[in-house]
Amino acid sequence: MTDAIAQAFANRTRDPVAYKREIAMYGCVIAEFKESIEDSFTFRVTGPAMIAMSLMSDAQEEIRCGNGEHARQTLNRAKWVLSEYVMDTLKL
Repeated sequence: MTDAIAQAFANRTRDPVAYKREIAMYGCVIAEFKESIEDSFTFRVTGPAMIAMSLMSDAQEEIRCGNGEHARQTLNRAKWVLSEYVMDTLKL
């Protein structure tokens, strides 16, 4: 079990409200999601912006199929990627 997954598991019992909030907001535990994308080939080769664009495409397909709740969670994950990785690199 990786550190991020172990931490997410510990958080389930230590702070169940935050855990439930992440599941409701993102459809996953954000620590597990972060580890998953950072381990991906796409992230290493093309970067986080491409991950966000891919997630937005997924959300469009979910909307087309009538799955609005999953689309909302997918868009929240895309926004998280942008805020976590992309916004810090912008010079405002």
